[in-house]
Amino acid sequence: MREFSMKTKLFLAIVICYAYSSFGQLNINQLNTDYVIDFTGYAGLGFQPNPQPGELSSLMWAVTGSASGDLEFGGTQNTPGTFYTGGLITGPASGNGLYALDDNGNIRFLIQPTSDHWTPGTLTLRIKNNTNQTITSLSISYDLFIRNDQVRSNYFNFSYSSDHNNYINIPELNYTSPADPDQLGVVFVGNKAATITGISISPNSFFYLRWYGDDISGSGQRDEFILDNIKVRGSSQAGIVANPAFINASTISANSIRLNWQKNSSNNDVLIAFSTDSVFGNPSGSYNVGDLIQGGGRVIYEGGATTYLHSNLIAGTKYFYKIWSFNSSYTYSQGLTTSAMTYNIYPSLKVNEFMALNTLFPSPQGTPQDWIEIYNPSSNPVNIGGWYMTDNLNTPTKHRIPSNRPDSTTIPAGGFMLLWADDSPSNGVRHLAFALSRNGEAIGLFGPDGLTPVDTLSFGYQYSDTSYGRAVDGTGNFIFFLVSSPGASNSNGIPLSVFDNYSDLIPTEIKLFDAFPNPFNPSTTISWQMSNSGYVSIKLFNLLGQEVSNIADGYYFEGVHSIKFLPNFSLPSGVYFYQLTVKEKESSLTEIFRETKKLVLMK
Repeated sequence: MREFSMKTKLFLAIVICYAYSSFGQLNINQLNTDYVIDFTGYAGLGFQPNPQPGELSSLMWAVTGSASGDLEFGGTQNTPGTFYTGGLITGPASGNGLYALDDNGNIRFLIQPTSDHWTPGTLTLRIKNNTNQTITSLSISYDLFIRNDQVRSNYFNFSYSSDHNNYINIPELNYTSPADPDQLGVVFVGNKAATITGISISPNSFFYLRWYGDDISGSGQRDEFILDNIKVRGSSQAGIVANPAFINASTISANSIRLNWQKNSSNNDVLIAFSTDSVFGNPSGSYNVGDLIQGGGRVIYEGGATTYLHSNLIAGTKYFYKIWSFNSSYTYSQGLTTSAMTYNIYPSLKVNEFMALNTLFPSPQGTPQDWIEIYNPSSNPVNIGGWYMTDNLNTPTKHRIPSNRPDSTTIPAGGFMLLWADDSPSNGVRHLAFALSRNGEAIGLFGPDGLTPVDTLSFGYQYSDTSYGRAVDGTGNFIFFLVSSPGASNSNGIPLSVFDNYSDLIPTEIKLFDAFPNPFNPSTTISWQMSNSGYVSIKLFNLLGQEVSNIADGYYFEGVHSIKFLPNFSLPSGVYFYQLTVKEKESSLTEIFRETKKLVLMK
């Protein structure tokens, strides 16, 4: 790509590529032609519809996430000393802002996020189809650079939209800066490139490309992200049916897999087939469910929906799927493929009780440690050697229980086994490679395939020396136990009621906890604590501040509460915010408490 980034007269002579200036509306005037934004002449002086020297056009660019206010398309942000007017620099940025970086005469666009600016934030490029044909595919590429000089990890991801409302992420263009800093200065990350298909940009219509970023981990300042040589090319495939936007396959159980997809921009119906050998033929004509496609694949769905449950499957089997869009003439797209494996069938063991802050019960080493109790409700002994335990459901294989000590890893029929979550597996076969957090996380028991969940749970804030277990062994809701029963039936414990005289265990403040897991897919658990009873509302908002889901709505007593959030299949990947609001009663106009936290959905 570097030969396409030279700001020279020789470059302008290349007939296949038109170097577009960044100082006006970006129009695609001709198909199959490259339009390049190279930021020549930009000096970091802001944005307005009719840009002056050193400014960029707000007819082309929009920005959100700054304490200085957002830049809408057609707006003006050129006040000196604000986030939008960082100026022209030759070295590291001196503070938050959008800068023009002069790298040996090559001008590039630099973003320096801070706690009040672009965390999170978006940078959106608007493109207009100025041809007389519908654009059905758009090629995008750009040079990405990083100055990784801070102890902070941030993401710098990419998405696109046809309506400036619903954005679709392109995972292969995503980038995460390392948490460990270096002294290398500006480093070329690479030329990021992709072709967006399945779209329909009619003449005189707009299309939107978006870069968005936020903190991931670490502390202190943020790294600098630098863009250059943004190149777009529009193409038309009139008469060709575009593929669906995507298809995902998620394992639901030992005998079912959930498929969900997004139809193409023409809203064509789809045909879906499956096989167990990944071989598919090319469809032709109409089909009914159960029909074979010549060359491979059996049809399981035909129609206009966007989700399907494939059931009555064989446990522990990998299934392959292919989806095609088709029009009324039964012209089919090229098709997209995906796969998923059904869970194996293992004995139904249960995480029965645990304690995340233990000062009462000593481990075999003599010191109290976090513990987890596993219950075997079956009539046969079960050896869990070779099985997996985790405190992160996104990493099911975090700890493998040793398989060479069946005398220590076999749970008798109707019996219990105590595992020590002390992050010290060298202490023995029943010691795990993680400890539990009293602030809330998850516990998962997975089968020896490292894939099949046998029992999982997410939990909120935990009190010291108070266990959290099932009201009835192996079944029922989890409750707090004032007197615990590690390694024995929960019927031996004494439950704790928030209405008893245990005021030291009732929260002293209202607090919203971090969702777990986060990022998440397909579900996460949101927990909060209440120091008094009140009316609770938890809502989910997108980056535009629009409400997209109502997670909780009702009256809650004092104590710790958790709710599992499973978003609608149509909710796209991206950054969201969940907000807890507490009032004395539903009709109250005055809020007692409000807190907002970030949530990232990754599909």
